Amino acid sequence: MRPHLVVPTALVASLLCARPASADPFEDGALIVPMDTTYQDMGIFLAYGLVYELLRNGVPVRWAIASGKNKDDVDFTATAEDVITNDPIVAYGYRGGPWIVDAADADAAMPIVMDYLATHPSVVVHRATEPFEAEIARYLVVAPTIAMVADGNQKIARKYMQAANIPDSVLDATWPDTSPDMLDPDELAGPTDTNHTDGMLFDEDGDPVYCQLMSMHWGVKDAEQNPEVVAEVRAYLNNPVHFFAECQAVNAFENLDPHGFFLTPNGFLIADRPDQVDFHHQDSPYAQIHGPFQTVGGSEPAYSLPPGDAYKAGGVTMITEAGTPEGQGDVWMTGYLDGACPPDEPECGAFGKVSYLGGHEYSVQVPLSANPDAQGARLFLNSLFEAPCATLDGLPVLGFAQGAPSCVDSPSVEVDVTYVNTSHATALDGRVRLAVPMGAGFVAATAGGTLQGGEVVWDVGNIGPDEAGDLSATFDLAGPGDYVFSALLEYRVGMNPFSKDTADVTVSYDPGGCEGAGSGGSTSGGGTSGGGTGGDSGPATTSGSGGGTGGDTGGASASASAGDGSAGTSGGTSGETDGGTDSAGAGETVDGCGCRAEGGGAPWGWLGLPLLAFGRRRRRWVAAAALAVGGCGGRAMETGGDTGGISGTGGIGGTDGTGTTSATAGTDSGAGDSGPKFDVGNPDMGVATGCNKIDFLFVIDSSESMFDNQQNLVASFPGFVDAMRGAVQADDWHVMVVDTDAQWNGAYCENACQTLGSCPGAESFPCDPPPATELCDIVLGGGIVAPYGEGTENAPCPVPAGKRYLDATVADLEESFACIAKVGIDGADTERPMAAAATAVSPERTGPGECNEGFLREDAILVVTIITDEEDAGSPDPVQTYVDAIVAAKNGDPKAVVVLGIVPDGDLPNPVCGQEAVPAPTLASFVAGFPQSSRASVCEADYGPFLESAVGIIDQACDDFVPPG
Repeated sequence: MRPHLVVPTALVASLLCARPASADPFEDGALIVPMDTTYQDMGIFLAYGLVYELLRNGVPVRWAIASGKNKDDVDFTATAEDVITNDPIVAYGYRGGPWIVDAADADAAMPIVMDYLATHPSVVVHRATEPFEAEIARYLVVAPTIAMVADGNQKIARKYMQAANIPDSVLDATWPDTSPDMLDPDELAGPTDTNHTDGMLFDEDGDPVYCQLMSMHWGVKDAEQNPEVVAEVRAYLNNPVHFFAECQAVNAFENLDPHGFFLTPNGFLIADRPDQVDFHHQDSPYAQIHGPFQTVGGSEPAYSLPPGDAYKAGGVTMITEAGTPEGQGDVWMTGYLDGACPPDEPECGAFGKVSYLGGHEYSVQVPLSANPDAQGARLFLNSLFEAPCATLDGLPVLGFAQGAPSCVDSPSVEVDVTYVNTSHATALDGRVRLAVPMGAGFVAATAGGTLQGGEVVWDVGNIGPDEAGDLSATFDLAGPGDYVFSALLEYRVGMNPFSKDTADVTVSYDPGGCEGAGSGGSTSGGGTSGGGTGGDSGPATTSGSGGGTGGDTGGASASASAGDGSAGTSGGTSGETDGGTDSAGAGETVDGCGCRAEGGGAPWGWLGLPLLAFGRRRRRWVAAAALAVGGCGGRAMETGGDTGGISGTGGIGGTDGTGTTSATAGTDSGAGDSGPKFDVGNPDMGVATGCNKIDFLFVIDSSESMFDNQQNLVASFPGFVDAMRGAVQADDWHVMVVDTDAQWNGAYCENACQTLGSCPGAESFPCDPPPATELCDIVLGGGIVAPYGEGTENAPCPVPAGKRYLDATVADLEESFACIAKVGIDGADTERPMAAAATAVSPERTGPGECNEGFLREDAILVVTIITDEEDAGSPDPVQTYVDAIVAAKNGDPKAVVVLGIVPDGDLPNPVCGQEAVPAPTLASFVAGFPQSSRASVCEADYGPFLESAVGIIDQACDDFVPPG
């Protein structure tokens, strides 16, 4: 289910389905930065500067906050010692949201800590002397980039930042008016009032260059005179960033019609300064304080909503006037733009967060316990680190790969490099380096690449969401032999440098000819190379494949290069693509492995499209981790359109029949106790009707709320198998599982490995090295063979080698299915089960050399089962398009298809899902579009009875089936 839909029912369901927090274990040697007045009373503000310095130097910091706590409650208990005095701290209850550096990072952290404490001795740091556990609210991995509005009262923000010793982007902690990050209103507004992303918060492509923006007292009249500033900030908040406003700046931004109203429907009324306050949602990172809190005066000390109004999302208020409800006398509030997500979500996809603080100016005097009017400065500093772009969840995820012919028979070679950003975050200052091997001479490069020392270098700039690029360089080869190319992508997130490499690509120069040379697939991040066979008509390539879509008679294939402006089409209706050019028609092949067209462009233009289409994840994005592209098999694969559209399908004219649930299966048909045969190659005996083979396709939602549903399916599967064995004559099965997006679900864990050294929530995920992914793992409709990430086995499943489905060689059907069906819960936040089902059985997935080759058989019926707890809002084409596509895969015979839907039931009377019920009219229409179909509620406690009752439908379809020919 998507927790980030701006749909109330989805938000409610997200909250109800959230699993309880669990504590992370820490070994002795972990560092603790206390944030309570017992130990950090004097160094409370400078402690934030220490955290910033640790992050800036690549040391991750964990923010420990006990879930459900009240103000001043204990976050965790630990035994430790002071790192300076060695004084013991025995079983102390740390409060106020302390910070933890894991013991594994302590050696890297200690030099930074000791240098900082030498300059700022008021800061206290402890070292754990015994193991302990703590709940972690945020994993901080980046020092955020920060911009300050020069609104005439920037001295307030400057005071807060100086108290914490947090510098600007040139490491100047004084934050002078000449700082490059001190932006005046005209710089924010940009040169036009029609383009809302041409101010200095953005680059030339409209991607944000700052993680955090703050305004302390910009005037309401100033906003009315320069509304473009507010428009630019609203556009800025359509990214995973954070905006803080204090005092009059709150109403300047929130109350401006039409660009404001970030958190409210109609803006705020100014409320009187409260003498006493209540505290809410004290387990929010924004709310972390310890000790007494005192409000301060000013032109806007607190805020109320107009009578009858409510915040766009509930749970926004953390400090409010005592005895009043949310929306009356509020002092400290935070929420996502337009209420897109609940405020306690760690991130919200493409939406940023807004925080408002009442009162003109807070003190920064210490000790904090004696200066309760300084607590507001703590709240301000909290917001710097709670911004999504400072956390593990907010890291950009980049696909990066290189390709070249594995063999050439002339002394020249072109090497291609592709990068793509498939997340909501922006990677700053991108640079690609391609090392030139000994004996190779640089000739030329595309896109402004230049030879610098022993490398070809491209400065690609900021890589924003959906941005991709294809780069190529040509080299002369001095003589026969092997030439090894390596590539590196460097970029910056916040203040921190990052890099991503690919596996080396080896090119053999053989003047005697390359006939029969195979092509391997390079992998990003040090994975393995996949094999393949090259054609005789030209050199094989180690490149990825892209392509068009097949028509009802096979259609044309098309490969796409990221950034091109056209799309290959064929047969039926084509989904849009970001780019691409036709490279192989029906019956045609391209040189070698078929991963790039002859003479045309970079080979991995496919990368931009299958990954970008609907691909971004809510909290744990989507890495195109390793991108192996082996086994292309001599034809171009699909590009997978920008919208994931289906093309080349021969329609059946549609059906109006509704699915029915048949009775449970009857008598034994003779399959026997030994179970079904899996593709044993029974010859066609010339039977006029009836089937001996069934191809089962399970389409399983991999989003965050699906853990229990996947377990339910796995538990119900053995009973379904037994019912099939006892009732259906067909005893030759294929079983394949696909998920509902085009993402590798291990991507979040891969990012965690790179920053934290392990994956929270999926400790069994292998980090050293991370698992290699193949192209088929990151395209829509590719069979699942090795699920990774939270909720999976984090290991390859017992699937026959070279196949992405279960067949005769599987020793234990139930065991193998249990492995592949637990697809995990780290998938995309936009499910598209209809598109996934249709693509899985399309020519571009089942054709020769493609991901699912061999799964779909002409003399078998097809049984499609969809399991999702969300409506299909991601499949872009009309429902009938997907119905037609699946029927076309079975030679236009709708009687050869059975569709079962375990889907939401909010569109039905008396839904099993109750208050969580989500209407699913689109999926209902899809299921009913097949004459042989049935539907059940995804909220059923046991899917077994439904699946077993569906055996009757399958049996009837098998009896009525007329094999082609």
